[in-house]
Formats: sequence, C-alpha cells, structure tokens
Amino acid sequence: MSPRNPRVIHDAFFRRLRPGQDVLGLFDYLPEAWLFIKDERGRFMKASTPLVERLGFASEADLIGLTDYDMVPRYLADMYARDDRHVMASRRPMVNKTELVTEGDGTVAWHITSKVPLFATDGTAAGIAGVTRFFRKAEPGIHADMEIWPAIEHIHTNFRHTIGVGELSAQAGLSVSAFERKFKRNFHLSPLRYVRMVRIREACRALSGSAATISQIAQDTGFADQSHLTRDFTRMMGLPPRQYRDQHSVAGARSTEHGARSTE
Repeated sequence: MSPRNPRVIHDAFFRRLRPGQDVLGLFDYLPEAWLFIKDERGRFMKASTPLVERLGFASEADLIGLTDYDMVPRYLADMYARDDRHVMASRRPMVNKTELVTEGDGTVAWHITSKVPLFATDGTAAGIAGVTRFFRKAEPGIHADMEIWPAIEHIHTNFRHTIGVGELSAQAGLSVSAFERKFKRNFHLSPLRYVRMVRIREACRALSGSAATISQIAQDTGFADQSHLTRDFTRMMGLPPRQYRDQHSVAGARSTEHGARSTE
C-alpha cells in the first residue's frame, strides 16, 4: 500500500468540488453559534441566520454593508472594532475571548468569541471571520467536569450574598486548587471573576428593565454598596451604570421594534 499523503488527498478532494457551494450555511442550523465575516473596514459581509434574526433583520441582505456601530451601543462597537484590528494587525487568531454581546431585550450577555484573520490574494489583511457562542452553553466538552456544575448553580442562586472559592469548591466536592484548575479549564476565567460577571449581568438587567435606584440595584445584586458596583461595573463594562441605563433604554426600544427575542 502506498504511503498516505494528507495534503495530496486534501487538495484532490477540494479540487473536485463545484465552486460556490455554501458550506458556511451549516451555521444556519446552529442557533447557539453565530458566524460572521467582516471586511477590513468592519462591514458585515456574511452572517448566519441566527445572528441575522438576533439583530432584528429580516434577511442577511439587510445586514450586509453595515458595521457594529450601526447596530449596537458605541462602547460595545469600540470593543469589537479594537479586537478586529488586533486580529488583522497581528495576523493571529483571537481564541475563546469572554465578551459582551447585545441581547434582544436591550441588555447584554456574556459570550465566548473567536476570530481569525482573512487575507487578500496579495497577502494584505482583508477582514476577519468569527463565531460567538452563548457563555453558559458554549463548552460542549464541559461534561468531562460535571462536578463543577453544583458550584455554578450555587453562584446563580446565591450571587446576592458573599461567595468564596472555598464555599464553591465544597459544592463541587473538590479541593480549592483542583476546583480552580477545572473551572479555568472549562470557562477560561477564575471562579470569582465568574461571580462578578453574574452580578454585573444581573445589574445590567435591572438598570435597563427597572426604575430601581443604582444604590438599590447594588444591594440586590451582591455588591457592598453603590460605589463598589460603580467601580466594578465601569471596569468590566467600559462605562458607568448610569450611562449604561441611558444607552440601553434606547437599545431595548429598538430591539422590541425589530421583534428580536430574548435568549433567556
């Protein structure tokens, strides 16, 4: 038997294929994984159907040529554009970054996003391709570490109270060091950062969906006081709670108008 040459086999197969077949269309059947492709100016060139619908558009054609600045609050668009430029300039992928994505109700949710650079025939950067997935449902391999899930449920049930790593590791039946290793391997961040993310997410919901004072929201979401919430919120979100509330009351109205659905 002749030696197997993977490159020869690979190239021969793809030369046989008819040009123009939309393999990326498979992403239309993955509602929790949103594919997007942008050119070097940040304009959308392709998006999977779940992402198109999530943004409130009737078809992909309505999205082509728009940028993030046409659809999401500026502070989010700035973050996306900064990452896009870095991926193109470095010519290296950005893998499994935890970031914020606009929800259908005008709030934001944590997603895990990966991006790769795209190059023109002359070798220059032509844009980026990316995929983003819901954070809590993003890791299909997490079944290997199912023992950490009691700790996750504990966080979501008790985020209003003080939570320590020792308490979480006890929920998982693991030592602190083993728990932290497993948690970081599955979620790409520390347990306490995850706790802060849950609290900030709940604060986002309250800021955009209630008339409660920021002081009351701080108390209801596990922060010691308003200044603690404001400090952590601004560090993580890139803008203070009051400004977030002002921006997302408008974003929520726009999402409702387009008939976007909430994921939760």
